[in-house]
Amino acid sequence: MLRGEGTRTVGILTAKSENVYYAKLVAGIEDVVRPAGYHTLTADATDGEAYSQRREAEFIETMLQLRVAAVILSYRIRSENLERLLERRIPVVFVDCTPPDEFSHLPSAMGNGEDISRDVGRHLAAHGYRSWAFLGHTAGWPTREGRQRGLTTAAEEAGASLRIIEGSNSIETAQRAMAAFLRTEDGRAMDALYCSNELLINGAIRALRQERIRIGHDVGLIGFDDFDWAPAFDVPITVVDQQTREIGKHAGALVLAARGEEEHTTTAPMPIPALVLRESCGCSA
Repeated sequence: MLRGEGTRTVGILTAKSENVYYAKLVAGIEDVVRPAGYHTLTADATDGEAYSQRREAEFIETMLQLRVAAVILSYRIRSENLERLLERRIPVVFVDCTPPDEFSHLPSAMGNGEDISRDVGRHLAAHGYRSWAFLGHTAGWPTREGRQRGLTTAAEEAGASLRIIEGSNSIETAQRAMAAFLRTEDGRAMDALYCSNELLINGAIRALRQERIRIGHDVGLIGFDDFDWAPAFDVPITVVDQQTREIGKHAGALVLAARGEEEHTTTAPMPIPALVLRESCGCSA
């Protein structure tokens, strides 16, 4: 797609700005697009704890009025909104998800959460855990689906039980859901917990402490997404590091390629997520 005559602004629509994942993602995008003369404008599509159709529509309208150079979407927006962007020939890049089937030609930066989550389950099985729980963010999101699917496969391989807990997508909802689960028979039997993002592991830790459950002793704990304070706990937290900033760089490179900025486009491959072993899963220091 050729350069247009609009601004050199790249719009970014996130799904939960309080999640530190998005701060790192945007930083990675800016690492690539700013040297090419672009700046970014970020908006959030949630209102409190829930997705807001109104906020999404406002974002699209603002992008059209600003005649932005490109838009990066962190989830699948409504088809009519996506069509409005494409009708104006605004390049669109998806990050953390793939485009809808009817727009499969659009570029995307989507990590492989399924394979690493299967590795997470195999690691839990190696510790001897057999009663697992998965605390997941919003159902239907592509990132949630892959992570849950990978853990489910590992549970089947290991002959472990697996309970699914709906954590929504905030610290508060995760804490409430986890606390309620811990008071059930399945919750009392749980010996391993996998949380699907940083907000959820934050809420889960609060619930576990509230119930006086010792992390790394009574229950093995692993979270998806590394975060700065993970090693700072009395029991440091084992995490999946998906190299968020590098994902952002890959998305930024896709934007420049879509804009025809060959002189600024460099190879920024999608990173491979890795399991960072600390003590919360039961590993020794």
